[in-house]
Amino acid sequence: MTSPVDPLEEFADIVSDESDSDIYYYNGGINRGADLKFIQCVHQSKKKDNATLVLTTLGGSPDAAYKIARYMQTRYDTFTVLVSGECKSAGTLIAVGAHSIAFAPYGELGPIDIQSYKTDHLAERQSGLTITESLQHLTTSAIRTHAETFSAMMRETGMVISFKTAAQAASELVSGIFTPIFSQIDPMEVGEKARSMRIASDYGRRLNARSDNLKDNALKNLTETYPSHSFVIDIQEARGLFKDIRPLSENEQKLVETLGLLARIDYPREDDEPNFACLSGTTQRRDENEEPINGKGGTSEDRENPPAAVEASDDSPQNNSELRNNK
Repeated sequence: MTSPVDPLEEFADIVSDESDSDIYYYNGGINRGADLKFIQCVHQSKKKDNATLVLTTLGGSPDAAYKIARYMQTRYDTFTVLVSGECKSAGTLIAVGAHSIAFAPYGELGPIDIQSYKTDHLAERQSGLTITESLQHLTTSAIRTHAETFSAMMRETGMVISFKTAAQAASELVSGIFTPIFSQIDPMEVGEKARSMRIASDYGRRLNARSDNLKDNALKNLTETYPSHSFVIDIQEARGLFKDIRPLSENEQKLVETLGLLARIDYPREDDEPNFACLSGTTQRRDENEEPINGKGGTSEDRENPPAAVEASDDSPQNNSELRNNK
């Protein structure tokens, strides 16, 4: 008796046939260690010459993002990132390595910035853009305060005092106000953050040399000009940055809807490990009695209410309707 086909498997295979590509999904942080596991999943699962990755993440390590994107570029002729929900920071870096990007109506990329731990606050992380924005704001404020103070002195005294005297008085006032603020800035920390941002930019240039999907100055905009880590880059904004941008096809949309919240929000397991799997070719692998790729998972109900972790033994057989996440 033939087992009923899981809707996720059905739509994954339909999209796979339409696009002539292997279909993967990845949900959670992009970190070292997880990159190797995902690469192993791809290595074991490759059936076709093209790939589509449904990517949902708030970011992570630029090194891990580069490894994943570089491997996908090397392993496949063309590589498409499907932005179905949150795809931030390191996720955007992976998208830079893709030859094309497909957007769901609620999909969003973000600036390519580096999240680092705050000094003396290891439980909190901050964007590399925060340091740059803070320095720019302080510098602009100091310059503006000096100019306004100098102009006020010249105006209020009827230009009786000399230019030199007014400039010196304004400088002393600005120095007294801003020196205590600037003295709290650690040059080593600023340099470290700037170096981290440059690493992300350099990775982006190398990935785009292969994908050639960024427009002129797009990488500079992604790494320098956006004001915050959470800034929403929707499909309209993305069209100003990338060459090959499109909305989801009808069946791609059905695939995303079947994945549920796993395609919308970054939802790692309790152990903070990401969820990922090859979605296409599942029926064929089962018919051939092959082991499932990265076979931990939850039921279709979990796609609407994702569990923080799914309990299953590593050697237990998986139900046909289970969503296959990584070990």
